[in-house]
Amino acid sequence: FFYATSARFVKMAATSSSKPKRRLPPGRALNVVNQFVQYPVVGHVIEGVHWALLCLLAGLLSPFVLVYKLLRAAKAASRGSDEPPKSVRASLGIFISGCDHGFGQAAAIMLHEKGYTVFAGCLTDLGQDSLRQLTHGDERMVPVPLDVTKDESVTQAAVYVDSWIASATVSAPRALMAAVCNAGVATGGCIDWLTVENFQRDHAVNFYGVIRTTKALLPALKRTAALRRAASPAPDGSCWPPAPRFVINSSIAGKIPVAYLSPYSTSKHASDTYAACLRMELYDWGIGVTTVLASFHKTPMVTTGIAILENTWARTPELKQREYGQRFYELMHQSTDSLLTDFAWEPARVVEAIARASTCLSSPEAEVYCGSDSRYVMQVLPRLPAFMSESIIEHWLSWFARRAACVPIALEKAGDAKKSKAA
Repeated sequence: FFYATSARFVKMAATSSSKPKRRLPPGRALNVVNQFVQYPVVGHVIEGVHWALLCLLAGLLSPFVLVYKLLRAAKAASRGSDEPPKSVRASLGIFISGCDHGFGQAAAIMLHEKGYTVFAGCLTDLGQDSLRQLTHGDERMVPVPLDVTKDESVTQAAVYVDSWIASATVSAPRALMAAVCNAGVATGGCIDWLTVENFQRDHAVNFYGVIRTTKALLPALKRTAALRRAASPAPDGSCWPPAPRFVINSSIAGKIPVAYLSPYSTSKHASDTYAACLRMELYDWGIGVTTVLASFHKTPMVTTGIAILENTWARTPELKQREYGQRFYELMHQSTDSLLTDFAWEPARVVEAIARASTCLSSPEAEVYCGSDSRYVMQVLPRLPAFMSESIIEHWLSWFARRAACVPIALEKAGDAKKSKAA
């Protein structure tokens, strides 16, 4: 509703007058009010009233939210199949990046089994060979060499899709239905241990890789949208091709700040914001954008988290290692291992969410949360004031240190010296 209203407003503003109107800046009175509410004492009072009113409003709106969700559930239950008929699925292409393993490979196999033509972007030859073996060399599985950090590689991957579409005939049309941006990497450790290159690596794949992939495949999705606008609905109300869409596999780390995982978290924040901008800008084109926001799930990227932490610590300068101490690192190592093995969800739910967002005939969701912690706890945190949300997140992620009353050894020595001086 918001996107539709915003789009109509922009159109009305653009067509209301042929002569540009001069926009007046805020008047003197508004600036005086703005200056007044920025004073510390006044600001705290007004902010307190603001949050109290928001909480009150949330309570008043809760029945309407419940009714809305119940109606959505009833509609989903009565809809039946929400996918294109099996007879036309081979004519619909789905592009997925990051298919060497993990979510990408599992989603590619699932969609292939459902009957779609899948273009599976793989960084390695081993990843391509694995998909060919798993699908017995079926022509609907098209492994594509893809490095999302390189323009020429992404452009060439889009050529595979364009060539497939160009070979369509009148009796056997083809269209790209979905492009899934799934490729991702993660780097962890204290910011103090990390280098600028660690941040650049995560952003190169998780953020700029998404931009490259969406820009390269946007022309193909626009052609699908144009075909859909020109098509006449069938007697049963169906229309070929289905609405095109991007599916961006981000992370709940793109909604909340995740300490000790800052390269990954910052890159996912950028990716999530980019997806929201893309969603609003492509609304008029008839192209959807769904962001998948998963918490920790058991994938190779998560299960190798310990090795990544060990590598980060090994590369940390000796001076920094002495500042934090071996005990601090060992406790972090222990808690990270527990978090990634004992508290990580099974990956099947995320794979199902990616497949559903890529193929549904109903309007794709703007955001899909995967994992009970992501869906019912973590998505609430960004709505809280920063002092509350960051305190909760920091205590949750630093439980390993607080449980053992552990701080970096340099701070322990400073505390001991202060106590001795006081004595």
